[in-house]
Amino acid sequence: MCTATGPGLFTAIVGKLTHIDLQSRDNAANPLDNPSDVYELYLKGPGVSSTGDLHFYSSYVGPTGISIAYYTPIISGNFVLTIRL
Repeated sequence: MCTATGPGLFTAIVGKLTHIDLQSRDNAANPLDNPSDVYELYLKGPGVSSTGDLHFYSSYVGPTGISIAYYTPIISGNFVLTIRL
């Protein structure tokens, strides 16, 4: 399981780079520091038919265990984010 935070969830601006911070967690919700974790992010919303319309790239920030997923929004609106770990 993981948690997501950051400006890319709430205050993203079309055409400007933003990010989502991802933190892996164990079953008791304790943070994990695992640099080999791979996240799949999917955004569903207006004008976006697939994740391919948005290009995410990520960077691992150790030893905090946080990975940062960067992207540039292409359209405004409300979206649903799904993360697979």
